Amino acid sequence: GSEAITLPAEGTPWQLATGGLVRCADAVALMPSPGDDGSDDIATSPAAEWCLVLAGWDGELLPVVVVPLPGGLGSLPAAGEVLRPGLDVPLQPAEAEHGVLGLHFEPRSGRLWALLASGGIEAWNLFGARPLGRTTPRWPRVQYASTGVASFRPAAVCEDSGRAVFVLGRRGSEGLQLLRAALPE
Repeated sequence: GSEAITLPAEGTPWQLATGGLVRCADAVALMPSPGDDGSDDIATSPAAEWCLVLAGWDGELLPVVVVPLPGGLGSLPAAGEVLRPGLDVPLQPAEAEHGVLGLHFEPRSGRLWALLASGGIEAWNLFGARPLGRTTPRWPRVQYASTGVASFRPAAVCEDSGRAVFVLGRRGSEGLQLLRAALPE
């Protein structure tokens, strides 16, 4: 059967979200400082080997939350757990104004990817709490005799475990297209 729990969240409601399961010890840099909210340090708690890392787009920033799973993999967070960002990943004001189309979190590497409405892709190493850079791909364009030029409109992004990044989107009436680009070594 399925289980559900409602988790109150601090801050502005999220418009988009992504997440993954990680060992809590890998996510220490993403956690609020111990005692900031009266809680213990979940990274060193024996009941919190596994954590759920959630990242969202709230219209301005990319807040990151670490939620301990005291029952281990496959369990829900404890009742009463509050989603409290330990890190807000900043976007340049011009990027934030345009918005974010998609997010992806790769739990093995700790990379967070944002597909930006301006056409760019930006990445961060969340475990190291540092930016990895931004690029603006040259999306494919095709000329149609009847309708003119149709540009690729990206909609979602995901990483293939450090080997490539995939972007899913539409180009004209062709339906969905999946683009792949190798990641730099």
